[in-house]
Amino acid sequence: MDKIELIPLIDCRDLPEEVTDYLLDEHEYGCHYDHTVIQVHDDGNVFAEWLKANGHQFKSKSEDSFDLIALYGT
Repeated sequence: MDKIELIPLIDCRDLPEEVTDYLLDEHEYGCHYDHTVIQVHDDGNVFAEWLKANGHQFKSKSEDSFDLIALYGT
């Protein structure tokens, strides 16, 4: 194993409605009764912008890169 990577965990109870709507529409994840890890691209989407506003720094700015974010469903 080369390295251990930590994945940020977001409690879905902390998400604003527009972010939960985006997750449902774009990733088909409804934030209820389920947990998952999704790929988030820093492309101006509402979830990426919310993450950055709350202190998350994306690892790379290239178009094809993404960060993994774990979602803890309510």
